[in-house]
Amino acid sequence: MVYQNYRLSTPRMVLGLTAAAVAGLVSYVAFTLAGSMLQIVLASVAFGFPWEETHFLSTAAFYLFFGLPIAVIRCVSIGLPIWR
Repeated sequence: MVYQNYRLSTPRMVLGLTAAAVAGLVSYVAFTLAGSMLQIVLASVAFGFPWEETHFLSTAAFYLFFGLPIAVIRCVSIGLPIWR
């Protein structure tokens, strides 16, 4: 199979950069929440500290509602000129 050098359209490039920003932010949120959960589980199981409610959802909501628009705008505004 022979691959030719195809140029992507601008909407496809923006879609790819948006997907990259979303994937990066979601993975960061997942690792942050997993680290917090592991810390609480270890503290309660290994050391007998009581399980206390933490700010998991507020942290995730902050990242997703405020961080997602910033990540998408920065990724597209920086990545699109470089990609072209």
